[in-house]
Amino acid sequence: MRSLEECRAEVFRRSKKKIARRRALIGCVPVACALVLVLVWPRPQPVADEVQPEMEMVGQVWMGYQTLQIGSDRTVTDPEKVSTLYQTMEKHFVKYGYVDGEVPDGNGGSVDLDTGTLLVFRGEDGREARFLLEEDRLIKVSTGEMVFLSQAQRMELLEMMEDAL
Repeated sequence: MRSLEECRAEVFRRSKKKIARRRALIGCVPVACALVLVLVWPRPQPVADEVQPEMEMVGQVWMGYQTLQIGSDRTVTDPEKVSTLYQTMEKHFVKYGYVDGEVPDGNGGSVDLDTGTLLVFRGEDGREARFLLEEDRLIKVSTGEMVFLSQAQRMELLEMMEDAL
């Protein structure tokens, strides 16, 4: 038979093992919570270049812009080419979630129109949309919104402007 001291030692040893197991499980709780948050957190869905957001589709219903002045000496008068160029410009701003009139924090300010290529879209009713292409930046002059273009996006835009002329 066991003595009382042996029984106490056995109970103490078992409780020590239980405490160690509980501490190990408690250490896993933050890791499990972080893993659940990572798996459940919503991810932004990229917009494919072929898909046009709804805002651009609405823009196709009204007459759109009729002329485009590139810089101070070149003018495009083909409404189809002007519309295509305008939609391409707007697509860059829609992709990044900018909405007309809402300038993202730290993205507004004055625009120096002398440092780049100024693009002025004009409609028959007198409305204008101005964009400034300055190296790798595309700026919507009316709101001061700015997006950075990749080299491929910039080259595509320049090629479209050359084709329109």
